[in-house]
Amino acid sequence: MNNTIRGLENVLERLTLKRNKVEKNVLWRSIFEEIEQRAEKIRNHSDSPPNNMRSVEITPSKGNEDGRCDGSLISYPETRQSYIIHGVVEKANLFWQMVYEQRCPFIVMLSVNRSIPYFPLNEGDTILYELYQVKCTKKIVNEEYIVRSFTLVWIQERKKPHTLTHILCKSWGSQAPNLERFEEFFDYWNKCKTSHTDMRNAKKMYTRDCAVSSPVIQSNAGMGRVGCFLIMDFISDLLRNNIRHHYNIEKMMVELKTELPQGISNLNEYKFVGDQVVWEIEKLSGDSYVRPQVTNTLGTRKFGTRNVKRMVCSNNGMSNFEAIRQHRYLKMGVEVTKNVVNVTRNFISESLRKKEELPPRPSFATKVWRILTRFCNYSRKNEWSEWDTSDTAMLIDYDSDVE
Repeated sequence: MNNTIRGLENVLERLTLKRNKVEKNVLWRSIFEEIEQRAEKIRNHSDSPPNNMRSVEITPSKGNEDGRCDGSLISYPETRQSYIIHGVVEKANLFWQMVYEQRCPFIVMLSVNRSIPYFPLNEGDTILYELYQVKCTKKIVNEEYIVRSFTLVWIQERKKPHTLTHILCKSWGSQAPNLERFEEFFDYWNKCKTSHTDMRNAKKMYTRDCAVSSPVIQSNAGMGRVGCFLIMDFISDLLRNNIRHHYNIEKMMVELKTELPQGISNLNEYKFVGDQVVWEIEKLSGDSYVRPQVTNTLGTRKFGTRNVKRMVCSNNGMSNFEAIRQHRYLKMGVEVTKNVVNVTRNFISESLRKKEELPPRPSFATKVWRILTRFCNYSRKNEWSEWDTSDTAMLIDYDSDVE
C-alpha cells in the first residue's frame, strides 16, 4: 500500500479499498491511536527526528530582542509549497510584523473569531498595532467564508505598503464541517493560490527554509484544524499536478504529529480528512451521477455519491461510491453483500450517460460527390442553387429543362 502511484483512478482505488477494510472492521480509533503512539515514539526516542518545521524569525525590536514570534514554517518539497502556521494571535504587533516582513499574500483563518480580533472587521476600518497599520479596503461576505482585503503599512516606511487577503472559514464550527459547505471555501482557496502571482513565483524560487510569500494558516480553536488543512491542501496539490506519491494519509499524519503534536487532535478530524480527500478526487475526476433513492434500516433517504458519510447499507457501512468501486472489482475477489450488489447495479444503470442521437455522418465519397455537384452547378448556371446543400443534390439532373 506504500508504493508510489499517480492518477485520480489509482489514488481513488487505493483509498477506497483501504476505507472499506477500516469501516468493515471498525478500525478508526485503533488506527488513530497507533498514529499518536508512533509519532510520540519518533519524537521522543528517535536519534534523527524529522526537521521539517522551524520557527519564523523577525527583526528584533524592543521587548522582543530574540526576534521570535509564534509562527512556524512548514515545507512540502514535493509540491514546492511552504506554509506559516499560527495559533491564537496573542501579540498582534508581532503577528503583523511577521506578515509584513515575509510578504505573506494570504491569511487563512479556520475558526470563527470569538476572541479579540487581530484585524479590522469592516470595510474602511483602520487599526494601529504599535508600528503597523492595518486597513480593510474590501469585504466580501459569503455563506461559507468571508474575504477581506487588507493594506498593511509600516508607519516608519509608508511608501511600501503590503496588500494581502484574509479568508475566514465560517463552516468549521465546534465539529468537523459538512463536506458540501466546506467545498465552497476550499474551492475558493484553490482559485486564489493558483492565480496569485507572488505564490507562483515563490514556487519557482522555492527553498525549504524561505518563508517569503508563504500563506499563513491560522486558527483560534487549536492546531488540529491547521493540521487537517495542511494535509488536505498538500494532497490536493499532488492530485492537481499529477505527482507520483504514496498517498498514505496515515503516514502523513504521523510525520505531521511528530513535530506538531496537536495537529489532527481527535478522531473526528482524522475521519474528516479522509472524507474530504475522497470528495476532492471525485470532484476532480468530473464524475456526476444521479441521486437514486436508497432504502436502508434507518429509513428512506436520498444519497449523493460525494457524501461518503451517508451510507447505502447500515450493515457494512459502505457509501454509494464505495459500493460502486467494489462492484467494479468483483472479479478481483472482493466480497460484497447481495443487498449492496443489487443497489449498486441499479445505481450504475441509472447513472450511465445516454448518448445523444445524432444523424449519421456522410461518407467520404458522399462529401466528394456533393462538392463536385456544387462545382458543376456553379459553372453551368453561374449561381448557387438552394438544392445543392441538401442530401439529394447528387440526384438532380442538370441536363433536363427546368421551367
